[in-house]
Amino acid sequence: MNSEVEELIEQFLEKSEQQVSINSFKAYRSDLKLFAQHFDKLSQINQNSLRDVKVKLLEGFSEKTVARRWSSWREFLRFCQLSGRIKSNPILEVKVDSPNALRKLKLRINPETLQAICNYPTQARDRALLWFMYSTGSRPSELFKYGVFKNLNLAAAEFQIADRITFLCKQAMKALEEYWPEREQIVGHKTPALNEAIFINDKGQPLGELFTYTLFSQCARKMGVKATIADLRDSLALRLIQSGASPDELKYFLGFKSVKSIESLLRLDAALRKGISL
Repeated sequence: MNSEVEELIEQFLEKSEQQVSINSFKAYRSDLKLFAQHFDKLSQINQNSLRDVKVKLLEGFSEKTVARRWSSWREFLRFCQLSGRIKSNPILEVKVDSPNALRKLKLRINPETLQAICNYPTQARDRALLWFMYSTGSRPSELFKYGVFKNLNLAAAEFQIADRITFLCKQAMKALEEYWPEREQIVGHKTPALNEAIFINDKGQPLGELFTYTLFSQCARKMGVKATIADLRDSLALRLIQSGASPDELKYFLGFKSVKSIESLLRLDAALRKGISL
C-alpha cells in the first residue's frame, strides 16, 4: 500500500502534469520519488528532519542538483499546505550553509550574455520573467512567494520582497509592458487584483518555482552558454559593488542576513579590479 506521502505526490503530479513542461514534470517525478524515500508520513516532515535530509544531499550531490530537488520539494509542500494537509511549509524556514558557501566565484558570463539570455524567449511572459529576475535579484522562491501585484509598484519601478525593496531596470519595465496584453488576454481583464500573481500560465494559474529554473537553463543551453540562474543574482551583486554599494547595502538588496554571505562576491570584485583571474 502506498504511503501517505506517496499518495499526495500522485495527486500533486496529476495536478502539475498540465501546468508544466514535460521536462519539468519528469524532474518533479524523479525528485519526489527521492522525497518519498525519506518521508512516509506528513507527521515526519519538520524543519529538523528536512535539515538532516538537505545535509545529506549537500554531501552527495552537486549544488545544482540540490537546488533543483529542493525547489521540487518546496513546490510539493506548498501543494500540501494549500490543500490543507499541513498548516505551514516547513521547508521555507530551513537554513543550511553549503560546504561551498565561500566558493571561489568565477565571472563565467558577462552582463551582455546574460541580457541576451533574458531576450532569448519568444514568449513575452518568459522574457519579462527573466528580465524581472535579472533586475531585482530575487530568488525563484522569493519571486513566487511575493510575486503578486500588491508588491509591485510600477510607477516607482519597485518590487517589494519581505522587508526589502528592489528595483526594475528599463529593460525589465519594457518587457513587462510587452507582457501585459498577453496576460490580459488570459485573465480577461486589464486591472489585476492585488493578490493576483504577476506571472501566470495559459490557464491563469501562478507559475511554479521550478518553471523559472527550467526556463533559464533551457534558454542558456540553446544559446550554447553554460550558466545557472544564480548568475543573475551574482551579476546584480557585482553591478551594485561596482556602482559603489557598501557591504551593508549589498546585503540589504540581495536579502542576506549576514555580510559573510557576500564575502565571495567582494573577493571576486577585488580580484577583477586588480586584473586577477580567479
